Amino acid sequence: MTESDRKGLQQSLRELREGALGVITGAEAEVARVAHRVLDSVGVRGDGPAAARIKETVGDIVERVSRNRAELERRVDDGVKTAVARVGRPIADELQSLRGRLEQVQSRIDELTRRRPPEG
Repeated sequence: MTESDRKGLQQSLRELREGALGVITGAEAEVARVAHRVLDSVGVRGDGPAAARIKETVGDIVERVSRNRAELERRVDDGVKTAVARVGRPIADELQSLRGRLEQVQSRIDELTRRRPPEG
């Protein structure tokens, strides 16, 4: 995999992450909007005990969505980091292999140079 391929993959992963987080953010906002519409549709506007319980329940739902969003964001970030690391590993292995081969070639050149009769 070339450096260009690696950068393209990293960019694709970033775009995927941003798209996923955008969807999650939109869903989170939609949950809050729906919850407030539900409260309005059942006429919960007062400060009585029933209204307080309903508002607390809606608040809990919105809070859970936010926590789940944070957890999903963390998992997506971890997945991107893991994928990028996996992409980089073959490149490092290839470089190490090439270094070894280059050292062998250099040793062979040194050996041939030593064996060569002096010019004269």
